[in-house]
Amino acid sequence: MAGLSEFREDILMRIRKIRVRNSIAIPILLVLLSIALVVLVTGYYVNKSVFYSVFEERESNKARNIHLTIESIVATEVNRISSIAKILKNDTDIVYGLFHYTGTHGDTKPLKSAMDQLYPKMNLPVFVMADPGGNILYRAGNGKDLPDGRLREMPAFQQDLKGEQVITANDGPYSPCSRPLAGGDDLFAF
Repeated sequence: MAGLSEFREDILMRIRKIRVRNSIAIPILLVLLSIALVVLVTGYYVNKSVFYSVFEERESNKARNIHLTIESIVATEVNRISSIAKILKNDTDIVYGLFHYTGTHGDTKPLKSAMDQLYPKMNLPVFVMADPGGNILYRAGNGKDLPDGRLREMPAFQQDLKGEQVITANDGPYSPCSRPLAGGDDLFAF
């Protein structure tokens, strides 16, 4: 213990012997410390500003890319659904089936045979055809569990009855994507 206290006394004695007015070391050290402090503070704020601008730009690019991807997917699906609607509108077998259905007041055999030929080519998970009264004329895929009475209650079906072209989707047991076919008042495809 005595050695430690002697060492401490020796250090304190040396500090007392330093003359501040005759030494240039302390002002130089203070200037160097202040320069280092200014550089650190400036670097911190510059780095913080750059980080936020880079982060903001990166997030903006992500959002823009997600938007473009979704827009591309939606445009592709709209084109696909529109082309399917055009095919269905212009198919002579379907037109004949519709004509036969309205002429016989309910015979759907020609319409079903035409749709049985077209459905595998359409690559759709659900396909349901109905008349304006909500009577289902043809169903294929996941639409086989669609009840007859519920079709007339669907908002998309109501809009189709008014002559509006509608494309809708929802998360539920029934996700209608509907287009009025054959002039908009004879047949509806979901």
